[in-house]
Amino acid sequence: MSKYTPGPWKMTDVRKYRDEAFFEVSSNASIFWLAKVGAPDDDFEQAKANAHLIAAAPEMYELLKEQIECYNQMPMSDLNYAGIEWIRRARKVLAKAEGREVKP
Repeated sequence: MSKYTPGPWKMTDVRKYRDEAFFEVSSNASIFWLAKVGAPDDDFEQAKANAHLIAAAPEMYELLKEQIECYNQMPMSDLNYAGIEWIRRARKVLAKAEGREVKP
């Protein structure tokens, strides 16, 4: 995976321009913002929720990698169908986050 800006990321600013609001997501590791999430004022709460989700991405990514590694250490015979399905879906999401081809 290409290296992403180290976390933690946080929603740092709200800016309004004309009839739109923009939320900025930044990191202590960079003086520039990482993402700028905008939406019309009538979707202010949705844009804010999207910015918070983006800000949580590095922590969610690391947690998912740790959980997959824990499951990888378990014998497949110890897992039920739900556990096996969870691993399959988690690996697919991780591949997507890393920009790898997502296999069905």
